[in-house]
Amino acid sequence: MTADLLAFVDQGAASATRATGRNSLIQVVWTYDRGIDLPGLERFRSALTEGLLGRRIAHSPLPFGRDRWVATAAAPRIAVEAAPRPREAIDGWLDERAAAPIDPWSGPGWHLGVLPLTDGGSAVTLVVSHVLADGVGTATAVAEAALGTARDLPYPRAAAAPLAAARRDAALAARELPAAARAAAAATRLARGRLEHDGPARDHPVGPDRWTVAHLDRADLAARAAALGGTESTLLFRAAAEIAAELGWVRPDGQAVLGLSVNRREEGDLRGNAIVDAEVVVDPAAGAGGVVVLRADVKGVLGALPDAGRYDAFGPLLTLLPRRTLAALVDAPPDPARPVTTCAGVGALPAPVRAPDGSAADRTWFRLAWSALPGRTAADRPAHLYVGWTGTDEETTVFAATNLAAAVDLRGVVARAVAHGG
Repeated sequence: MTADLLAFVDQGAASATRATGRNSLIQVVWTYDRGIDLPGLERFRSALTEGLLGRRIAHSPLPFGRDRWVATAAAPRIAVEAAPRPREAIDGWLDERAAAPIDPWSGPGWHLGVLPLTDGGSAVTLVVSHVLADGVGTATAVAEAALGTARDLPYPRAAAAPLAAARRDAALAARELPAAARAAAAATRLARGRLEHDGPARDHPVGPDRWTVAHLDRADLAARAAALGGTESTLLFRAAAEIAAELGWVRPDGQAVLGLSVNRREEGDLRGNAIVDAEVVVDPAAGAGGVVVLRADVKGVLGALPDAGRYDAFGPLLTLLPRRTLAALVDAPPDPARPVTTCAGVGALPAPVRAPDGSAADRTWFRLAWSALPGRTAADRPAHLYVGWTGTDEETTVFAATNLAAAVDLRGVVARAVAHGG
């Protein structure tokens, strides 16, 4: 495989984005109790083009061709709000920034924004297309930019000429036909699993998209984990299960199914999404003793994980599926008898990640967001629940997002779960 060819996991993310018209986004948030150092942030903005974010995706001229990476030095200007806002307005501003145009093909695939606060502080946010980088990849890109570390990305500066690209991609598609045929069975099983459900139906009405965060003292969280014989992640998995239970997002037997996004990024890894998926079933009603059991269950699941993700099983088919078929798979309603709560923990963030302008922010955290591709109107997402977390030396921030109608008081649900489960 040539260096500029998207890995199947990234092709899956790109194809799903194009099929649904919906961007999945990583949003990094920094808040300062002082004004931002704009010259320092400008250096950071420029340095972002010298790492994993210094690229975009080039379409194949063939409808069934694979996408390619192309290097780019384009860095959108920092969007600085002219009028300061109160600190309690940060969440609304983050939604505004997430809605600003993102396009991993024509660009920009990321952008930076600054909000001056009326109390003299500042908020900064970086929004990144999930196709370009996952959570750990984004953290890596931010750390390298903050340190001024450049990567020599092995990509051309421009897409190949259409005729040459068509010949190249047609030859690749011909070589991948046998693999595509073998993948057809795996794709059929996936389609059945996504589009046909067995078991008793459960009602999961949806409402507006909601999200919230909870900031936890990390030392206190570590002490509670140690006292219960678990880890920080174990307690947060239990909290995610309790959130799912309170929202009714569980199996008929009351068990919560957690879908874990597990980092598989290695040194020098250039994939946008270096993750493998796993599942663990959690009893939200288990007492303190359940933490030890959950820790063992998670360890067993992670120990049995394959190196390849699900996209590798049917990757050669990704560009052969009609967009409507792929969109139907991506947006298929969840199995009503087995709703999955997606969980992703980035973990402790290195110090450079917390210093985009050259000095440490007072608070740093990540969240997941969604927006429509420019010029597209994305359909509403099916029912979903997402719980993720990032950490610093001082605190762990839990982020939850859902469109379940039961989540009218999502902030209260998360607060209760992290107080008890986490």
